[in-house]
Amino acid sequence: MPRLDPDAATVIGTRIRGLRTERLRVTQTELQEMSGIEVAAIRRYEAGKALPSLGVVVRLAFALGVDPGELIRGLRPADLPEHPSVAVPSRFAAERRHRIGA
Repeated sequence: MPRLDPDAATVIGTRIRGLRTERLRVTQTELQEMSGIEVAAIRRYEAGKALPSLGVVVRLAFALGVDPGELIRGLRPADLPEHPSVAVPSRFAAERRHRIGA
């Protein structure tokens, strides 16, 4: 699988914008009405300036008519911003790399 742009917000935002404009051909305002997500937030997500929460991903995916996995497919932990509460312990990461042959 090809490596994605490491900025998860950009990847997800591009997918949201593509589905909205190319598949559904709706405006951001119409997507707001379909999803309940504010237009200002949709703008930030599509511009890659904000990373949507899991709940927002699910709501947007439902409104866009896709599985939430389609918005996040291919992303890896390294693509996500560092956050102390979700850091992967180094021992676990090393063991996982060993098991998958990385």
